Amino acid sequence: MFDQVCTDEHIDPLSLDAEALAVMIVAIFRNVTTNERELLEEVRSLRRSKGTEKAH
Repeated sequence: MFDQVCTDEHIDPLSLDAEALAVMIVAIFRNVTTNERELLEEVRSLRRSKGTEKAH
């Protein structure tokens, strides 16, 4: 899933953005019992909302 999000969002897997993404994925996984599809949706939703916050 990490690789998929990096590819979809053009994130270099070795960048600081990718490191933050990995931390986010692990935190969501630990705090929410979910399947891979739901985890991916949650990660994308959080990234979109953070992108929106930065734009304001």
